[in-house]
Amino acid sequence: KDVLPRIGLWNMRNKKMVNGGRVKEWICINFARNVQDGAARSFCRQLADMCEISGMDFSKEPLLPPLCTRPEHVERALKAHYQDAMSALKPLGRELDLLIAILPDNNGSLYGNLKRICETDLGLVSQCCLAKHVFKTTQQYLANVALKINVKVGGRNTVLVDALSRRIPLVSDRPTIIFGADVTHPHPGEDSSPSIAAVVASQDWPEVTKYAGLVSAQTRRQELIQDLFKVWQDPQRGTVNGGMVRELLLSFHRSTGQKPQRIIFYRDGVSEGQFYQVLLYELDAIRKACASLESNYQPPVTFVVVQKRHHTRLFANNHNDQRSVDPKSGNILPGVPWLIQRYAILPSLISTFVAMLVFREQAALRITMSFGMRTILPRMVCRLSRTTCATPTQGAPVLYRLCLRHTMLTSPLFELGSTWNRIPPTVARSRAVP
Repeated sequence: KDVLPRIGLWNMRNKKMVNGGRVKEWICINFARNVQDGAARSFCRQLADMCEISGMDFSKEPLLPPLCTRPEHVERALKAHYQDAMSALKPLGRELDLLIAILPDNNGSLYGNLKRICETDLGLVSQCCLAKHVFKTTQQYLANVALKINVKVGGRNTVLVDALSRRIPLVSDRPTIIFGADVTHPHPGEDSSPSIAAVVASQDWPEVTKYAGLVSAQTRRQELIQDLFKVWQDPQRGTVNGGMVRELLLSFHRSTGQKPQRIIFYRDGVSEGQFYQVLLYELDAIRKACASLESNYQPPVTFVVVQKRHHTRLFANNHNDQRSVDPKSGNILPGVPWLIQRYAILPSLISTFVAMLVFREQAALRITMSFGMRTILPRMVCRLSRTTCATPTQGAPVLYRLCLRHTMLTSPLFELGSTWNRIPPTVARSRAVP
């Protein structure tokens, strides 16, 4: 069933996921002391029912009875319960699909420890739920958790109609891979902690709904991503090529059976003084990663830097236009902002300011109360050269549609439109409930 977003929102009520994932074998661990065994069982049953209603193939009962334990025993409990489950599944040639964990409302480091163990030690998909939601369970909450679980086990919640009909500019006409990259730095005073670089890339085409991600530790406070492409010497294999871009390109090829013929690379967290440095270093790394796969493989690349701190305010031309302005806040309505361009100080860069309202209309109202009549305006900066496959004006419709592709939300991360060509409403598609 087609769903048309209204003021940036849509609803999955009475609709099913496009592709429901499969969870046949799952377990539950309860770390909240105030949640009794019966309450944990009841919550798991309700969640399983919601996943089934939403379109997943989800077993009603866990493989083992829910385990109650203390947060300080997280590692021992996780590994023991996992081994018990695998002892029952291994003779049957099956795998454990999911862990549902009930956490105390104030869980400190428990969440991070649980995710670390599941991701790095056990290779197990996990979904955490707070104790307060066990006591006060709503259908909306269960539906939201079901969306998260479905994506984690390989399903798809929604697909853009424009993607199915191949109408997304710069994406649908040829196999295109979309990257996103950022570097997180340690807080001041954490002298021994490294900076963490993360890169994600789309793994399907033309839908652009699934992403794979890689992370890499690097020198503290280093903004350049050092492991986009790397070469090292191995005693047995000789010269070895690697790096995050190369691995994600190979992963795209394995998933789709095609080589990307276009690369769009979104980069966050770059200050104006680092534009050229980051652009030259990282674009060169992308080029080398492509060449390491085939000597003549050089698809066009659009490198986009996204900024939030730009010291720019945006106002509507007509504050009385109820089609584009919220009458209470004065902010531009979600889905009806504008695209503004100006050339940056550097002649080879062009700045495009894109109006963004975060998550929900209510959030926009809170922003207005805190900061007055202004709208959040992240800026993207594109390098215009022979390697670029898009101008900022051409790239705006792509950004607009990507805003609606958050896998676990029924609202966009942000909204944008164009002063020259109003972008038509984008439709999210789901299956109708029989």
